[in-house]
Amino acid sequence: MAGEHQFASEIIERALGEARESTSMDEEVFARALMYALVQHYAKTRSPEDVISELDQRIREIEDGGESVITRGC
Repeated sequence: MAGEHQFASEIIERALGEARESTSMDEEVFARALMYALVQHYAKTRSPEDVISELDQRIREIEDGGESVITRGC
């Protein structure tokens, strides 16, 4: 697992933990907000086609029940 992936996973778990502890936040809604914010951020530097292709690949992996493969420089 690449260092960037590990760091991102840790940040997400920490943020979700804080959302769980907050009485004014719903964890599922917060997770969805994180996903939307990340896609928006990603779309600032990538073409719409590139973002859609990457999301489509992840959707296919989920449908197949497989794990995504994290690579460097792709």
